[in-house]
Amino acid sequence: MLDLIYSEINRYFEEDYDFSLADKIGLCALFANKYKQSGNDLDYMIYESLMEKIISIDKYSQSDLIYGSSSVLWLFKYLKKIEILDYSSNLIRLFQNKSIDGFNNGLRQNNWNYHYNGSLGYLIAIQDVKYDEVYLNYLKSKITKKKNGHLSLLSINYKESTNLGLHAGILGVLAYTSRLIKNNILVPKANEINKILLEIILCKLSDNQYSFFPAMYSENKPCRMCLVYGELILAVQLLAIALLNNDTLLESVALKIAKESIFRDSLEKTLINDSCLFIGSSGNYLLYKILNRYNSIGLFSDAEVLWRNYTFDILKCNNFQTIDRYSNTKKKDFSILEGLSGICLALDNFDNQWHEYILLDTY
Repeated sequence: MLDLIYSEINRYFEEDYDFSLADKIGLCALFANKYKQSGNDLDYMIYESLMEKIISIDKYSQSDLIYGSSSVLWLFKYLKKIEILDYSSNLIRLFQNKSIDGFNNGLRQNNWNYHYNGSLGYLIAIQDVKYDEVYLNYLKSKITKKKNGHLSLLSINYKESTNLGLHAGILGVLAYTSRLIKNNILVPKANEINKILLEIILCKLSDNQYSFFPAMYSENKPCRMCLVYGELILAVQLLAIALLNNDTLLESVALKIAKESIFRDSLEKTLINDSCLFIGSSGNYLLYKILNRYNSIGLFSDAEVLWRNYTFDILKCNNFQTIDRYSNTKKKDFSILEGLSGICLALDNFDNQWHEYILLDTY
C-alpha cells in the first residue's frame, strides 16, 4: 500500500503539478529520506528538482514555518543533519534573519505557539541558544496564577484558557523545553518552565481522571484524539519527559493514559475523518509506533496495526486525497502536516530526526 502512495505522488511529477511551498518542503524531506534509505537515483532526481524550485523562488509571501521562508530554513538545516546537502552560509543567514524577525513579532503579539506565526514555530527553524533564552524568559513572565490557585499560560489565540495541545498549546512548549534539556542547553531555565507546565497539566489530569483529555484547560469534554490534541499525544509527551528525567512516577501516569487511549479504537470515538499526520489517522499510527518502540512487549502493537489500516482505508476511500479541515472537502496535498509527505514519513521506516519539525523528537 505504501508503494501505491508513492506511485500517486510520482504521477503528479509526471503531470508537472504545481506544488505549493509547503508541498515542496514536505516532498524534499520525504525524498531525501527515501534516497538516503534506497540509494535510488530516481528518488534523488525528484528531491533535486524540488530543491531547485525552492531556491529559485525570488520572494516568499510569508515567513512562518508551515507556509513560509522559515520552512526553507528548517529544511536546509535538516538536510545538513542527515548529510544530504549543505548550503552557503549567506543563504542560511538571509532566511535566519527573516525567521528572527518573525520570532520577535510573535512575542510582541503574545503569540508563543507553533501555529499562526507563533514564536515557537520560528524557533524550530532558528535553532540558536540566544533566542532560546529570550523565549524562556518571555514564557516565565507570562505564566500567571488564577484566583483558584491554578497556573496558566495564555496566548493571543486563547485569552480565557490555557490550550493543552501540541502545536497550539503548552504540550508544544513542554516538548521544546525538553529538547533543550536533552541537548544540555539552558537546562536550569528549561527545567523551571518544564515543572510549571507539568503542574498545569497534572492539575487538569486530577480534575478529569485522565479520560478524553480536553483541548482547553477550562473545558472538560471529549476532544479529537490525534497528533496534536488529546490523551494519546499527552501520554507520549509525558513519557518522553519521564524518561528524560528518570521519573518513574510520571512514567506510570503516562503509561496509564496511553493504555486507556487504546479503547478509543474507532474513527467515531476519536473524531477523526482524515488520513493526514496533523489531525488524522497516520498521526495516531505514528504515536503508537513510538509507544511500541518504548514498550518491547508489544502492548501497543494492535493499536499500531489498527491505525495503519485505518490510514490505508481512508486513503483508498478518498482516492489518495486528504480532507481540508476548514471546508471538509477533498484536496490534493503533499505537505508534512496535512498531506501525503507526512503520511509517508510516518508510515515508512525512516529514522526519527524529521520529528523535530512536528515537535516529537523529545526521546
